[in-house]
Amino acid sequence: MLQNCFTHSHWQDAFEAAEFVFERISNLALRSLDNEDKQHLLGLMAEVASDGVAAALFANKGCLAALNLLEQGRGVLAESIEAMRVDIMQLQEHYPDMAHQFVRLRDELEGVASDSDDEDGISRSDQRSKTGKEFDKLIEDIRSLPEFSSFLGQPSEAEIQGAAVGWAAGCHQRQQVSL
Repeated sequence: MLQNCFTHSHWQDAFEAAEFVFERISNLALRSLDNEDKQHLLGLMAEVASDGVAAALFANKGCLAALNLLEQGRGVLAESIEAMRVDIMQLQEHYPDMAHQFVRLRDELEGVASDSDDEDGISRSDQRSKTGKEFDKLIEDIRSLPEFSSFLGQPSEAEIQGAAVGWAAGCHQRQQVSL
């Protein structure tokens, strides 16, 4: 759909499509995919981020909207490993039980890599799905805690502006843009 919107210069539709993808990417549970599928999906997310940034600017949505899409794409691609470590350290300091549960579930998700069945006949993909749902629920619970509303999430406008040094540039296969 994004490619069609770009072909016909429907910038608003392209922007909304990119937002739609990033709003729902967490529901895809990347954790439940095997490595080859993850790599393919992450490649698509890089394209969506690039297209979304260009569409945001051409649809006159402003730099913040474009930067938010850029950040969401970066977050999906990199999974914000360093930010995750910082968030976990802060969680450990304030809520050690939740931090322990987070690390346990994360490690479980990373360790359940094969699709074969275990001795109880439960498929690995079913186990990943179950653990992924527990993990998502825990993140939701953590985000409901004071000072943890953006736990593993995209930064607020104030955080983006505070981290900004100058400008950002984005290259798109059809357009060149800067923020």
